[in-house]
Amino acid sequence: MPFEFRKISDVGSNHPVVARLAAQTAEVLKWMNVEKGAKDAIGALHVHKLTSRLLRCHKIRDDLVAKVKEGLREHGPHDKARSRNAPHVIGLQEAVEDFLYQAKNYLRDLLILFETVYGCPLKEASAFADLKAKGDSDLLKWALATLGPDHAISELLKTEQEWVGQLVRMRNAVEHRDGYSGELTVLNIRVFPEGYIPPTWQLTGGSESSIIHDMDTELHNMLTLVDGI
Repeated sequence: MPFEFRKISDVGSNHPVVARLAAQTAEVLKWMNVEKGAKDAIGALHVHKLTSRLLRCHKIRDDLVAKVKEGLREHGPHDKARSRNAPHVIGLQEAVEDFLYQAKNYLRDLLILFETVYGCPLKEASAFADLKAKGDSDLLKWALATLGPDHAISELLKTEQEWVGQLVRMRNAVEHRDGYSGELTVLNIRVFPEGYIPPTWQLTGGSESSIIHDMDTELHNMLTLVDGI
């Protein structure tokens, strides 16, 4: 049977996600002291799952930025007329839900890495979050009990727990509207006398914030989280 070469991404190796999750991981695996089967599993996880999910998140964010710019450009400079067409991002709710879905599954897939390297038994993305806000996440509790409080992974999970937990809670709020995570409110572009406000989101009990700004932060955090494991 001949070798097959397949293009699995429409972005090049210069994209930070491809460079760090695929190319960089291939180099690191050469020096990891694990059996070949584990190396192959880790490599496949990074290339076929983590990279794919994170690239999808980037595309959703980029498409959203383009739609916001297009909406503002089409409606021109802000004015104070009594009647006007307001800029609007079509499909905003769906884009937000898709981003959160991909991000949550990215975290769930990341648990496979914890299982392969450290034997962690946790399977669901909710392990990253303390949904009842009563203490540490199940993943951090596992790390503290299994690896110890001074282990690099335990220290990493402590520092990353807040934003990761927030991401999981936001997705859970979409999936379970009467659950512990509350409700996620998504607001489109709004027009005020002072000008336009870009799309925002707000979780019950939290602050309203820019969707695009938060996506930028979460994309950076999801990529760097893998580096520390």
